Amino acid sequence: MQPSIFFIQGIMGSSTNEVTKDLIDGGIHSQESVLLCRSSINTEETEPNNNKSITDTTWQIEDQKIEIQADHKDFQNIFIVSDPLINCLDQLEGLRNWLTEENYEIAKIVTVIHTHNLFENQKLNPWYDACIFFSDSVLLNYRQNVPDKWIKEYINKFRLECYPCLFEFVKKNKVKNPSMILDGPPRRLSLTFDPIEEEFELESEEYDDDGELSPEVKFDPMEKLANGAWKTKIPEIASLI
Repeated sequence: MQPSIFFIQGIMGSSTNEVTKDLIDGGIHSQESVLLCRSSINTEETEPNNNKSITDTTWQIEDQKIEIQADHKDFQNIFIVSDPLINCLDQLEGLRNWLTEENYEIAKIVTVIHTHNLFENQKLNPWYDACIFFSDSVLLNYRQNVPDKWIKEYINKFRLECYPCLFEFVKKNKVKNPSMILDGPPRRLSLTFDPIEEEFELESEEYDDDGELSPEVKFDPMEKLANGAWKTKIPEIASLI
């Protein structure tokens, strides 16, 4: 059985646990089984789960791959909440490798933004930029005391770069339309998590005389250097929050 798999990412204090549970309550049928996977630090900062349809477990990264500490084979939905202190690219790489090993496909990747922290500390931008590159939806939480003009300009930055992901507001850790976030086709810019087509044709007009792609291809944050380090510099998130 192919489960619907959702990856929810955010920094410490973004209420990713609470937002995830709201997405489950409002976007998943009550009769469907849900496995909620969180890092050990995430399980420490939230209240116990009282929803009987949700099974709690933890996950960790081992050998560049996510390892879920429970049997996940029989669940219809799997929600994986990111570790708020680990490099987001390490986690996305671990997610990708796990999906490949299990022959699964990702349903949606969601980024929860602590808007006030980002407004106050622009050093968080590279972290969020990398997350949003892979996201189907971006949920702006904790917008108190952040100018509306700044929020509009922030969203417009991605609109001008033709990002297809949704930008939605969170109020009291709740999303207006959870089903819109969880359902529907992919809306992420990155193709990293898309199924690989075995056969495809290359149109010659897309290439120049040197055999290079004529249109400018967007940079993939998951690209690595020869030494195995990430080409994209992601700040140590623990030092910024």
